[in-house]
Amino acid sequence: MSEFTVDELSNLDNFIIWMHKRSHITIRQLETLAAVVHYGTLSKAAESLNISQPALSRTLSNLEDQLGISLFLREKKRLVLTGEGRILADRTRNLLEGVTDLERLAVDLKSLRRGRLCVVSISAFSNGILSDCVAGLLEHSPQLEIAVRAQSEAMILEWVATREADLGVTMLDVTHSRVASDLLFDVDAVCVLHRSHPMAAQDVIRPEHLEGSRFIRFCSDTQTSGRFERQLGGTTGIGSSTLEVYSSMSACELVRRNLGVALTDPFTAIAYAEWSEIVMRPFSIPIPYNFYLLRPLHRPQSELATTMIGLIRERAVQIANSNSLKLRLAIF
Repeated sequence: MSEFTVDELSNLDNFIIWMHKRSHITIRQLETLAAVVHYGTLSKAAESLNISQPALSRTLSNLEDQLGISLFLREKKRLVLTGEGRILADRTRNLLEGVTDLERLAVDLKSLRRGRLCVVSISAFSNGILSDCVAGLLEHSPQLEIAVRAQSEAMILEWVATREADLGVTMLDVTHSRVASDLLFDVDAVCVLHRSHPMAAQDVIRPEHLEGSRFIRFCSDTQTSGRFERQLGGTTGIGSSTLEVYSSMSACELVRRNLGVALTDPFTAIAYAEWSEIVMRPFSIPIPYNFYLLRPLHRPQSELATTMIGLIRERAVQIANSNSLKLRLAIF
């Protein structure tokens, strides 16, 4: 019959390999076989497929010729499956069920009822905007599988480059042969103060307002420190610095303990301000925080990833508008 024995064809993998080597086997032919087996007669099978009985008979005959085996024995106007035909009919049913499942999955993926997405980002982003976006997606489509990972800038790049993540959000514009980097938006830094600070009543904080306050700086080897130095270089009035941090979260935590004031990204400040003793105020000197979207190159973007990008942009604008932040969306 073939390079596989009848028993070996009972294995679905072997059956698929065997079928693949047969040319021009169509889904319609397999549906015809399944219908005849299910209804037991040619007339009922033809009716279920909305074709004539002669057309159905030709389809079965062509299928047998292409497979090189007899599927049925004709006994007194009845069709009886051969041993080989019984095995093929069982496997055909499994294949057609798989095709149906595939079609349903495609519909679910397009409608975002099902899908898988991994997003890696800096903590400032994952704790606020991303969490809000994930909550919105899961409320609409609870079957989605979404992973959100807070990582360092270097690990975000690695995850996207190796395609472990579908999307990455970082404050570093990167150049990598396997990664596309686009500016999402930029937003100005805010001043974070303890509620008891004398300047907390100000609508806008100016450098001179911080004179005499302990100023929490970012460590000199961070990109944020370099950005602040470029914007604040030579500025007088900012208080002394005896505390240095690596992240906005650490800065906000120190402010919460009333150990100083800081300039941070607004998203971290907003998260802290919701449940702690800190307030945030606009700073008179614009210091932009740039947020970049990283995506794997040479990989088609899923509908779910496209939707997530749109939600991120929308949520960022909503947060900016409700907190009087100066946010500028990028076009890409």
